Amino acid sequence: MTTDSRDDLHKLIDEIPIADLAGLRRLIADFCYPDDEVSPEDDIAIREGLQEYRDGKTVPWSEVRRELEGD
Repeated sequence: MTTDSRDDLHKLIDEIPIADLAGLRRLIADFCYPDDEVSPEDDIAIREGLQEYRDGKTVPWSEVRRELEGD
């Protein structure tokens, strides 16, 4: 990961509300230390998601949260 990518990630994390950080920590831990092998289908989905991120096809966290909460 380049320095720019790390800086971008830090900026994104800084935008997450404190109340949501525990969930993010679990997600990162699961990603770094998965209990199960990643299936070929999941690997493809992960790669596609990363490419969408690189292409700027992202949705702001506030919008995702609104959708998840049903507002």
